[in-house]
Amino acid sequence: MVERQVADPLVGREVDGYRILEVLGRGGMGIVYKAEDVALSRLVALKMIDPALARDEAFVRRFRSEARALARIDSPYIVRVHALRQTEHGLFIVMEYVEGGTLTDRLQAGPIPWQQALPLVAQMLTALEHAHSVGIIHRDIKPSNIMLSRSGGVKVTDFGLAKLSQADANRTVTQGIAGTLYYMSPEQVKGLTTLDHRSDLYSLGMTIYQMLAGELPIDRDSGEFAIMRSIVEESFPPPSRYRSDLPEELSRVVMKALEKEPDQRYQSAAEMRAAFARLQASPAGDEATVVAPPHRNRAALPSSAGRRRPLILVGGAVGVALLAVAAWLLWPEAAPTALLTVGASETGATVYVNGTRIGETPVVQHAVPADRDTLALRVEKEGFLPVDTTVAVLAGRSLTLFLTLPEAVTSASLAVRADPPDAQVFIDGEPVGRASELAERLDLPPGEHRVEVRRDGYATWRDTYRLAAGETRVVEVRLRPLGGGGGTDEEPPPATATLTLNVSPSGTISVQGETCVAGQACTVRAGPKRVTFIHPVYGERTETVRVNPGERKALTYHFEAELVIQVRQESGDPIWATIYVDGEERGMMTDKAETLGPGRHVVHVERTGYRLVRVERDGAPVDPGPQTLTVSPGFDPPSHRLVFYIQKRDA
Repeated sequence: MVERQVADPLVGREVDGYRILEVLGRGGMGIVYKAEDVALSRLVALKMIDPALARDEAFVRRFRSEARALARIDSPYIVRVHALRQTEHGLFIVMEYVEGGTLTDRLQAGPIPWQQALPLVAQMLTALEHAHSVGIIHRDIKPSNIMLSRSGGVKVTDFGLAKLSQADANRTVTQGIAGTLYYMSPEQVKGLTTLDHRSDLYSLGMTIYQMLAGELPIDRDSGEFAIMRSIVEESFPPPSRYRSDLPEELSRVVMKALEKEPDQRYQSAAEMRAAFARLQASPAGDEATVVAPPHRNRAALPSSAGRRRPLILVGGAVGVALLAVAAWLLWPEAAPTALLTVGASETGATVYVNGTRIGETPVVQHAVPADRDTLALRVEKEGFLPVDTTVAVLAGRSLTLFLTLPEAVTSASLAVRADPPDAQVFIDGEPVGRASELAERLDLPPGEHRVEVRRDGYATWRDTYRLAAGETRVVEVRLRPLGGGGGTDEEPPPATATLTLNVSPSGTISVQGETCVAGQACTVRAGPKRVTFIHPVYGERTETVRVNPGERKALTYHFEAELVIQVRQESGDPIWATIYVDGEERGMMTDKAETLGPGRHVVHVERTGYRLVRVERDGAPVDPGPQTLTVSPGFDPPSHRLVFYIQKRDA
């Protein structure tokens, strides 16, 4: 049956620089179009927000905020957000166009063999890891929001978007709870407002369950209330109940993601990804995985191409062995090549086959020529020991490998320079020599170390330092004489205070050179503290913060400023005009919310046949014309509002 296409008045038209080619889909949130970016000659997807949602100021405000955050994510496994445009036809989000279908489409053909599913799962978890790292929670992970490109890669879409309420349990629900019912976490079903990233891990666990079992552990014929109760209260059967070929360990990993209590699940996407990578399961049949001693890397070739036989793999340097051979997949006998799929415990690791770079993890696929059956495989990443091994493959078969990269053992250095130089130095309670002997450096393992400097007749000096791998820290100490009063050589510990620091947007913080985790209380000595705030794009800023003994101080350092731009007629009514920020067109609209980084920014508006008559800046009139704003990072959250008033030239 051929589905009848509904005519759409925008197809064939150019909207805000995008030529709309066809309708890709319609949903509760609006319509998705395939379009061409006319200026850049590239295909994009335009999602037009439903007008009812576009009139909801709270939705639009949250939508803009999350779209800006998503635009900063550089992940190959997330559909990229290019722009957010307010046009005369409504609010559009401009996204990367992905040629392919959804995971829902793929599951119409039945469950996915677990050996083929594992590389897809690794990519999905990496996508969540990237999003969660910048504070984005999806809230609606499900197969229809996971796209599979024609090349076999994963693209997660629809991050953080609220949906219209639907009566159907297979649609998205947002009356008090947000998500899609079958895939909702128990805390979503309960309507809790304290959702965190672990809710996404549950929803992905349910998606993985369906990928492997071909079923959901939920009775779809029961009513909505019964489904909600089963999610919150009932125990689900493992996916191996539906598919006897699933390894029990794989079922166990999936069921841990579906724990009712968030504290019982995996606590991060990285932890969950590592659990899948560590799977040690033997497929059904006569295949086996053997972990052998290190230092010799070889694989025994099967003696017959017509029959499956054990593949023995020997681990790489420093006792690191291949964790799992996920499967041999039988291709059609006529296939002239084999497919090697390599996954690793660390993303961004480079994979080499016979000395040629073939890509980066979490998942790399490589077609092996028919005349090549033994391959030298190397996986390496800075900060980790490389893994080298030799694998054997047969033409017409596929092999999936998961490797663990061990962290490279590195050291940190500490140099102690004391006055007097014959003072004794103690590290973590153990004497290590006199200061005169440690003026250059002392090699220590990375981590936190207690340092004391003692000498008779002087007050003992002590402090604690956290050393990173490869770091060299120089400590200069001047001991205080006790004055000959015969008192103790101990001095009371210095008065302390508590600092709780945050960076907006996300970044890192150090106090007196020591890392302080954003949002967590750091205990410091009272007095002026040198605090450095570091942002990956905007660089770093150093401020002096004074804390008094016993004080608890909480501060947020803002790198960006929020700017609201409005275009009005003299009467105050909204009017369309093209808004420019730093010479870049932001689109034709009446209102625009913009986030500005540090530095000078120029804002102006234009409309053919109209002239600018006056401008208000933060409620006060200013000279008409382009407006220059300077954003300076600081503790006060900067925000600005510009109102441009225009009228027809002949008025």
